[in-house]
Amino acid sequence: MFCSGKRKAGRGFILIYVILIGFICIFISLGCYSMEMNIRSNNLKSYNKCLEVDAIGRQREYLLTELNKYIIENIDCEGENPKERMSFLGDVRLYFEECFIYYDKNADRFRAVYIFDGKFYKEEIYEYKFEKGKILYSCVDYSFDGECE
Repeated sequence: MFCSGKRKAGRGFILIYVILIGFICIFISLGCYSMEMNIRSNNLKSYNKCLEVDAIGRQREYLLTELNKYIIENIDCEGENPKERMSFLGDVRLYFEECFIYYDKNADRFRAVYIFDGKFYKEEIYEYKFEKGKILYSCVDYSFDGECE
């Protein structure tokens, strides 16, 4: 009536459990590997995206840096009413490659014109103000006409 617990298992019965557990471990490790590769791929894409420079970023940075140098050398930013002294800039145009920036006396603003491959791409208008002996620019308007690769 009662079983004494001495059953004899068939050959390979334990082997099925070992293979099943082995496959489960392999699938779990493949899943972890896949997730790590996705994380690495996303990190590389983010890193490469951070290194990219937009079409006019380099030109804008160079033009505004040269404009800063020119203004600091030629205008006393800490004196009384430095905005009046801006009218003495005249028709100065600072160039980088085909792009340039100049002071518009009529509007009392700076205009940056971006030209690529001989075609007009974009014009930005900057207002300026003096604070603590430094000049601060803010882009107030831009016109966009074209595609830049």
